[in-house]
Amino acid sequence: MWSAPFLLTPDNVDDKDLALLPEKIGANYLLYHRVNNQICADLLPDLASGKRVSRCIEVIGPRRGMWDGEKVGSAAPPLKIGDKWLMIYHGVSRHATYRLGAALLGANGTTVLARTADPIFEPLEDYEKRGEIANVVFSCGAVVRDDMLFLYYGAADKVIGVATASLAHILDALS
Repeated sequence: MWSAPFLLTPDNVDDKDLALLPEKIGANYLLYHRVNNQICADLLPDLASGKRVSRCIEVIGPRRGMWDGEKVGSAAPPLKIGDKWLMIYHGVSRHATYRLGAALLGANGTTVLARTADPIFEPLEDYEKRGEIANVVFSCGAVVRDDMLFLYYGAADKVIGVATASLAHILDALS
């Protein structure tokens, strides 16, 4: 039976884009959340007590002058790659275009080992450029099968789709 939902993020804070690391770090769950314009993390001992996240352990911030220069947020729960984590994240440019990039995180889930200089996915198709909100690809889920990354995404806040890419190719961009 489902329990009543409750908020994990604090009141009166611009806090969005929650994602959960699929494995505990020590005895805690690691949650990613976007505070204002950056990806933060916090540790919680359990997810049922109603305890809210209260810290911003800075993980990834915007890079001024780049494709992700205005704000960043998690786009899917990170994927385990050996003893590291692959995070797909969205970045917003100063022209309000939403693109996706990748970061390789250490085993602790908060240390950034590498980050793509260029986006790995951006709005190119007409249905990604025109809709409720123009120039948006925004993902909330990713799955790996063999070497193929399946990225489930919304386009222009109007349609949904799936894009595929070689996982090895993305990891090469991070090395």
